Amino acid sequence: MKGSSTGSIRGFEEERMFIKLTGAAELILDADIDQVEIELSGASRLDIVGVGNDLSANLSTASYLD
Repeated sequence: MKGSSTGSIRGFEEERMFIKLTGAAELILDADIDQVEIELSGASRLDIVGVGNDLSANLSTASYLD
């Protein structure tokens, strides 16, 4: 997602997921994912709820991960 977009991902059970947010994008992730790779830049925000085993995150500028 990019720009000033907002969104949510809910109810998924996945083995692997890649998420990239740029600009002022905001995303709520409520899912059970074994491996998650995240890239956040700009003033992007990601809120995560769920179960997983491996989280890799790269944040830059004013990004926020909760």
